[in-house]
Amino acid sequence: MIETTEYKPPVESAIAGRSCGSCTLCCKVLSIPWLNKASGAWCKDCNPGKGCKIWESRPQGCRDFLCQYFFIKDIGEDWRPDRAKFLLNMEKGDTWLVIHAEISQPDAWKREPYGSTIRRWADYQMERGKGIMLYVGAKQFIVTPDSEVPIHEYPKSTKFQLLKVTKNVKAEYHVNILPPVG
Repeated sequence: MIETTEYKPPVESAIAGRSCGSCTLCCKVLSIPWLNKASGAWCKDCNPGKGCKIWESRPQGCRDFLCQYFFIKDIGEDWRPDRAKFLLNMEKGDTWLVIHAEISQPDAWKREPYGSTIRRWADYQMERGKGIMLYVGAKQFIVTPDSEVPIHEYPKSTKFQLLKVTKNVKAEYHVNILPPVG
């Protein structure tokens, strides 16, 4: 077993000096289909707070996962997932920032210093037609600068349009459900 304190991502753009430390939150909050692991359950191969029991032979999906704590320069040590109680990664072709919240603390991302920063990121993303997704167990939301829009009741194939509309200097944020194609 390799303890997470030894792991640093093999990507040159990673921020020097950051490591997982005792964090193993990705092994709990992520749904990992190829391991038959639901969000909120510990991976059977994780030694919580220590590391992966099968590090050398871990699945490719685990090898490919890149926690954004290692790459976002504007955030500090308090954003390490085990401290923040959520983790960040990129999905949908690296265009959507995704928050995976610890089920026992689903609103941890709203606390400061996180909440105002994430809302600011949501504004930036929506200006570009991209978004921030929030997963809390099986529940899924799109985060806007002023709300969380539940989308877990829609089929996975549903497409959404994100809009920022400015009227009289006040911004309004809209998440529109697009009609099925075909």
